[in-house]
Amino acid sequence: SPINVPMILLNVIDELRIAGVIQDEGLHDNRTIVYADEEKWCIEEILKHVVPEKKIVLETVAVEGSLLPGYEGRQMNPGHAIEAGWFVLAYAKRVGGRDDLKAIARNMIEWSFDAGWDKEHGGLFYFLDSEGKSLPYLEWSMKLWWPHTEALIAYAMLYEETKEQHFWNRLMVIYDYTITHFSDAQKGGEWVGYLDQSGNRTHRFKGGPYKGCFHVPRSLFFVSEILQQLG
Repeated sequence: SPINVPMILLNVIDELRIAGVIQDEGLHDNRTIVYADEEKWCIEEILKHVVPEKKIVLETVAVEGSLLPGYEGRQMNPGHAIEAGWFVLAYAKRVGGRDDLKAIARNMIEWSFDAGWDKEHGGLFYFLDSEGKSLPYLEWSMKLWWPHTEALIAYAMLYEETKEQHFWNRLMVIYDYTITHFSDAQKGGEWVGYLDQSGNRTHRFKGGPYKGCFHVPRSLFFVSEILQQLG
């Protein structure tokens, strides 16, 4: 059971609500449907991937939430976990009265950043093994654009929620690395997508079958909105 299905569904429902396609309460016609049960399912499924005793968020677990054997059961994707964390935080803020979920979201983001940030070269690793073993994924040590865009959103949201200097400091660390390494300032500012562990570009193209026009504008828009609201 991968984490990507419930996290993306949770975000899609939230975006549909923002767009006015669905609503929370009152009378509903054919164009407005409540998805509260589906959201609760998404939260339950996401939380199956959170392992508090190890302070990790796993990419894949068994359907019932138990740990899987082998390298697939140990796989961590810091970018996915951080993204899922801010989805959970957004849900908790919207429904209100869920300080427990806010705490879990904060942990998901913090644990994943602590584990995933390359302390030698900077940037977020693409994959990690929860037990520190060698991974079979050749790209595990690469730095990709999208985990960094999600980390920018996550820490902007955490700072907005708490006003803690710690979260602002981390936001600045991520921002400095991201802008200096991914944004091609000399050619219009569009981002490259793929770096090696040291931060050197591995691909010249700025768009491809996986890197589309989604993560970068969403991140820049969300973060700018948060900062403007903070004044």
